[in-house]
Amino acid sequence: MNGTESIVVDALRFSEVTDRSDLERVSKGALFCHWIVIGDGNTLSSGWIEPWCIERFLDMTLPSGAAQLDVYFGREEKDLDLDNSSLPGQIAIGVRGVSIRSERCTLRASPFDMLKNREGFAEAALRLARQTYDSSPNSTSSATLSLFDADLYCLPLRNALKGRWAPSFRHKPIVRIEEVTLERVESLALDLANWLKTHVSEAGQLTYSYDPVKDAVNPGGNRIREWMAIYALLQAHEVYHDESYANAASKAVGWQLSKHYRSHGDMAYIAEGKKVKLGAVALAALALNTPQLREKYPEYLGRLFKFTEYLWEDSGGFHTFWRPADRDGDCQNFYPGEALLFWAVRWLDSRDHALWDKIYRSFEYYRSWHLNNRNPAFVPWHTQAYSLLWRETRDEEMKSFIFEMNDWLVDVQQWETVARYPDAMGRFYDPTRPFGPPHSSSTGVYLEGLIDAYSVAQSLGDDMRMLRYARAIKRGFRNVIQLQLNHSVELSRYPNAGRAFGGVRTTEYDETIRIDNVQHNLIAALKIVSRKSPLSYIFSHDN
Repeated sequence: MNGTESIVVDALRFSEVTDRSDLERVSKGALFCHWIVIGDGNTLSSGWIEPWCIERFLDMTLPSGAAQLDVYFGREEKDLDLDNSSLPGQIAIGVRGVSIRSERCTLRASPFDMLKNREGFAEAALRLARQTYDSSPNSTSSATLSLFDADLYCLPLRNALKGRWAPSFRHKPIVRIEEVTLERVESLALDLANWLKTHVSEAGQLTYSYDPVKDAVNPGGNRIREWMAIYALLQAHEVYHDESYANAASKAVGWQLSKHYRSHGDMAYIAEGKKVKLGAVALAALALNTPQLREKYPEYLGRLFKFTEYLWEDSGGFHTFWRPADRDGDCQNFYPGEALLFWAVRWLDSRDHALWDKIYRSFEYYRSWHLNNRNPAFVPWHTQAYSLLWRETRDEEMKSFIFEMNDWLVDVQQWETVARYPDAMGRFYDPTRPFGPPHSSSTGVYLEGLIDAYSVAQSLGDDMRMLRYARAIKRGFRNVIQLQLNHSVELSRYPNAGRAFGGVRTTEYDETIRIDNVQHNLIAALKIVSRKSPLSYIFSHDN
């Protein structure tokens, strides 16, 4: 369902659209509630009932155009001792709320508003404190800060018929691990591919970042992620044989080359303002090296390849930035692996001995570098490159490093530790180590590498690793499916549901759809779709 088709007539009371006994069931134990009426992607009306009173609720009147009624039932309010307590982290946004009680009034920040406005708990508490002071500037009494948990129930309004309240978690039912099937991943892939295709303009410009809450394209861009999105569209074309994906990719290639391709002698690079990044050159070349494009752009491809060689050193290391020179050495966890993935594909086509020597020297250099600088971001790029090469060479050193990297990576995935926030289960994040925040694009690229590592283990009959990697892959897809915007309850909140449909939120509490959220998870899902039979084991157990 791409939007909300439920519309009720004017001036119905809440009692006319909900069954009282069902409401009593879901509101049992509630201290108060925050109700929101949604229609056409907007909040039509909202309010608080405190203390909770079912009669007051049922006596409310729906405004014209109402399509859905959401209610947060507040429970388990807990006062905070600010000297000994800390406010919750971002993971609680949209699930818990914050209150300030003074002698005169109680003010609350609802999970609904905090999620919609991407407001953290410290910001919400400060906002409420200012409101409390503004309402009683001369008061000398103290105020109490507290947190409350809230259960969300949603009621779609269909033709004025009484419906049943459905539990929701940040506006979407929890995807259970047993629901993550091969068929569900196939559906995920198709919706991702269609989102990406529809977010290429007629001129060929890709939507880099989209805010579904405001139906707005955010400014900015990133050549690396945009070229990888083009590559993902070409992969979708290869799997589905649907020319619309190739056409969208072709338009995007034309736009990128006209705006950012620069010649440099017999070489060429991809410019991003004043920056020239190894990763952008490599991923542009990877896209142009696909069967759909390599014959159309041989000169562009050859020049970009020469530039990646130009940035390579005899030690096996790469210069990661050509411009600005003082950035050289940054992004070592990303760009060299991206370049080696392109080189691996190039070598499979050419079997060039000189290129193999460079690849192997880089393999040895970066293996040593990674083991002294562990970071999950390094793992998927090198895994994909070495897996491609291992399939042809059966190189023992590469195989061992693939396993060493991914055995370590799976422990970065969260499961039981975030059970209180079940929509986060399956994401990759370690709050105890400085690897960066959780991000759906990260989950996607880790899945890309893990699927390839699984295939290596499967080729060798390594049952223990197959099971371990399969569990991580299935859990990762659970998180991605949870974050994909495809359910009528969550889509009802957006002014342009069709434009949001199929995209992937950045996190559970950040609804921004960035292009790499989509393209990385699309490439991972397409690996499953294109290798259904050998990879079906991944989905055969409830992990």
